[in-house]
Amino acid sequence: MVTDFQVLANDVDITKKIKSLGSYSINITDNIGDEADSFSMRISDANSELVFPQNNTKLQVYVGYKDNLHDFGYFYITDVNYSYSKGQGAYIDVVASSVPFTETDVYKSMQTSYERSFSNTTVAAVVNTIAQEHNLTADINPNIAAKVVNSISQHNESNIGFLYRFIREYGGVLKPTHSRLLVLADDKGTNVSGATLDTVSIDISDCNNITYNSKKSAKYNSVQADFQSTDTAKIKTVTVGSGEPVLKLSYIYESEELAKTAASKVLNKSNLNNDTLNLDMTGNPELIAGAPISIAGLREDIPQNWYISTANHSISKTGYSTSLQLTIRSQSTVSVASTTVDTDTTNNDTPNNKNQNTNNAQQDNPRAGTITTNLSPTELKTINDMVQLWNDYGDWLQDWIENFPNLY
Repeated sequence: MVTDFQVLANDVDITKKIKSLGSYSINITDNIGDEADSFSMRISDANSELVFPQNNTKLQVYVGYKDNLHDFGYFYITDVNYSYSKGQGAYIDVVASSVPFTETDVYKSMQTSYERSFSNTTVAAVVNTIAQEHNLTADINPNIAAKVVNSISQHNESNIGFLYRFIREYGGVLKPTHSRLLVLADDKGTNVSGATLDTVSIDISDCNNITYNSKKSAKYNSVQADFQSTDTAKIKTVTVGSGEPVLKLSYIYESEELAKTAASKVLNKSNLNNDTLNLDMTGNPELIAGAPISIAGLREDIPQNWYISTANHSISKTGYSTSLQLTIRSQSTVSVASTTVDTDTTNNDTPNNKNQNTNNAQQDNPRAGTITTNLSPTELKTINDMVQLWNDYGDWLQDWIENFPNLY
């Protein structure tokens, strides 16, 4: 098979120009979750006739083999660098991101701050409202789309920042693209429609290098999260998983569903990141982030079920290669148990309980604390929101205060 690629800059095909240069290398990093995908290209500038590409130029990139190119989507140039050294010659390096925050008028407008709230609605309605404000199309995982939103506030927060926070709270992942807002479930191995991705099968003989690592550090067997009852001044606690050690999240969530989602996310992350597998092989454009992967011939004492967390595709005049970072897939489902605790009994700070609560809170966030006093639900939510604001912006405020005398 003959390796091949195609690059369009603002819809103009520049592939032949790149191939005519003395040397070139193209690298694409496909990431899982809400982390942006990236593109980089180094091109020879031997004759100094190349025109520097402009920042915010839209690139559309295809990589693979002749007559079988894979569309890796759109990228927007963020950095252009020039270098020269004797013996090496001159090169131009181009870096681009799949998330066009500052590179398009649409995403620039999404960074304007708003003050508003959404009540008695759904995730789909909130996302679609913001998408329509910016002439974008929203593609939302149906399980996330149907989730009920009792109330959520956007307090002096940009639309894009609010969406990232909002979608995370409801168990999803936001992935902005060229003209769409993709909302994926935080489930590895599924696409935006919720359908299961096909498992990619490879043989160990396809790999040039394999590195397996199993971390033996302590992990949590269960995670607890509190949520506020909507009709009483009571706090309920959901426990995801079972057994010790137990991690207690410090934030009080607005609903049982949000508390379960947060606890499950923390527990799954704790469990899944203990084993990693890295592979290097001949280029394969079908290997994409989030896809389940099966490796025939892998040692039996190494876990067999994996998904791709990062796929890196590199192509140059010397060939095409793919490197993968894999994360183990969970083999078990966690059980969820709920208990109810009155607010006037949650503040039972015996010396042992107090120390345990403090340690738990610090493990989740060194500045975070859980407000558990005999207040009304409205008062409790207001104080809890203030704590969350401090968690989000406390470091910035402290730095500003420390540097205040230097401003004059």
